[in-house]
Amino acid sequence: MAFIPYEKFSYTTKFKSDEILKIIKNNTEKKKNFRLLGPKSEKPYAGQIYGNIFRLSKEISFTNLFTPLVYGAIIEENGKTTIRMKMTLHMIVNIVMAIWIVTILFILINNLKALFTGNAKTDNLFTTFGMMLLGYVFMTGAFKAESKKVKEELRELFEAETE
Repeated sequence: MAFIPYEKFSYTTKFKSDEILKIIKNNTEKKKNFRLLGPKSEKPYAGQIYGNIFRLSKEISFTNLFTPLVYGAIIEENGKTTIRMKMTLHMIVNIVMAIWIVTILFILINNLKALFTGNAKTDNLFTTFGMMLLGYVFMTGAFKAESKKVKEELRELFEAETE
C-alpha cells in the first residue's frame, strides 16, 4: 500500500560479507516473542539471520511499535560489499492504522452524503478529515523519527557509506 511508510536504502562497506555477518551476529540476539518485565538485552538488536539475509529490530526496554523492522541482504560484487535494507512498520501498526483510516473514511463518506442531502454541518466534514490526516501524520512522523536513528546506528555499526 502506498500510504504505509517504509524506507529502502543501501550501504557500501569496506568489510567482506562474512565480516558483516559476524558484526550482525555479535550485535543481535534471537528474537523473543514475549518478554514481560525481563531485563533488556545487552545486544542492541534482536532478530534472525538466514545466510546473507537478515531481519532485525532495535532492542529496547519499553514498547515502541514505531521502531522499524529492518530487512537486509548482503551482496558482494565487484570487490565491494553492499548491504541493501528496507525498513517497515510492525504489522500490528499497519493493521491498527488501516482500521483507523478506514473507519474515519467511512465516517467522512457518511458526512459527505449528509452534506449533499442538507442534513449536516461542514464542521463535521473538516473534523473527520482532520482526524484522518492526524492519524496518518502521526504514524509517518513517528516512523521517520525512529528510522532515522536506526539508519545512523547501522551506518556506524557497518562503518559504511550511504549509496
